[in-house]
Amino acid sequence: MQRETSAASHTPPASPGATRRARDDDVFLRLAGAGNDSTPQGTVKEIALKRVSGSGGNNTGVWLQCTHVAEGHAGAALALAATNDMLYSGGVDRTVRGWDFTAGTEAWRGWCGGGVGALAAGDNDGRDVRLVLAAAGAAVRLFDTRSRTPVTTLWSSGATGPCPTTRGIGGEVAVTALALAESNRLYTAAGDKLRLWDLRMMECVCKLWTGHAAAVMCLALGRAPQGDLVATGSKDHYVRTLDMQPQDTGGWEASNRWLLEPPHYDGVQALALGDDDTVLYSASRDTSLKKWSLTDHTLTHGVMNAHKGWVTGVCVVGELVASCGRDAALRVWSGALRPAAVPAALPDLPHALRAHPHPHLRALYTAGKYVPTSLKLLAFILTVRRAYTVFPTAQNKMTHGAVLRSEHAALAPPPHPRDPHDPRHAHAPRLAVTAATSICRGIDGV
Repeated sequence: MQRETSAASHTPPASPGATRRARDDDVFLRLAGAGNDSTPQGTVKEIALKRVSGSGGNNTGVWLQCTHVAEGHAGAALALAATNDMLYSGGVDRTVRGWDFTAGTEAWRGWCGGGVGALAAGDNDGRDVRLVLAAAGAAVRLFDTRSRTPVTTLWSSGATGPCPTTRGIGGEVAVTALALAESNRLYTAAGDKLRLWDLRMMECVCKLWTGHAAAVMCLALGRAPQGDLVATGSKDHYVRTLDMQPQDTGGWEASNRWLLEPPHYDGVQALALGDDDTVLYSASRDTSLKKWSLTDHTLTHGVMNAHKGWVTGVCVVGELVASCGRDAALRVWSGALRPAAVPAALPDLPHALRAHPHPHLRALYTAGKYVPTSLKLLAFILTVRRAYTVFPTAQNKMTHGAVLRSEHAALAPPPHPRDPHDPRHAHAPRLAVTAATSICRGIDGV
């Protein structure tokens, strides 16, 4: 029989102080000493380009070449977001990092308090203010990149501020996807719910049920005739679309809902809009890619076994489509989902794939899985024997990049050169004359 101890001889520990209770990070971060991010800046290694020779009279060949490997994050990179002149990566090391394409350096770092599962980034109404939003657990932290600390925190329950108001069932759940519209509207997916946030007032202006029977895993955002076109992909194997329209009362309302059929055979991992938001591409765990027409909401093309494993990313690059999967391959397809390039082997399993937003800089970035030594960011050049010019791209350690290039032309600026005095090009990337200069820094290395 265990002996009882008297109250006088055993005093229970005091409750946590108000400062600790108000902290919005989890117990693991408190035990590890959150906020003391002393990880050094990463390094970038240039890979020499190889001259590509075509075969016979074939003038439609496409090739991928790795141009850079960068190291940085202290673990896997899970999410990516790209603006005209920066690439942002989020990882399990609880940081978001901004990589300068031109300088090839880590230009900014923010602390998120948890592993970053989704990212969104953009310029704030054209001003020199860059917004980065990072989802870590149930929290979405909003950063102004002039500072390393978040401006505010948005919660999956609709609350704002440093601490959530609700927890558990019916309260906070993990935010799984983000999409930014015009730098002042943010869409967040958590569970089967979708929220729209007004970032000028920092408040949730609309909450709706997506119609999915399971968690929404990915979002794609386009333009509708009177608002935003939102596409959602879920673990329930389905893809859905809806239009979000502003109301006279100041709120927003969903309309024109569509369920795209037939569904995938497993969860949908990634979505990408193309052709002026009239087509939608979906990537699934069932190894397939599908192309949907959003004019009549039908399936137009599909390819099974697009990858030997989950397809984890898809994006549109010009008239081509790129995908990555758990077979550690980066593949390029035509708009009709026919193979358009020899696959590029990635050094690790990619988690995310993003394309550069500039219409003339056709670059791809992938974020991959954890490697014991570090993360990798790779940059690729996609050489196309057509009327494209070559634009280098960079990638993070867990990230890979690709760019379209003409085999018969030296590296050159896009058809419309950047004029620093022209306001239309104020945020256009400064393209380099060599494939080595346009670099993005990365996550852990090779």
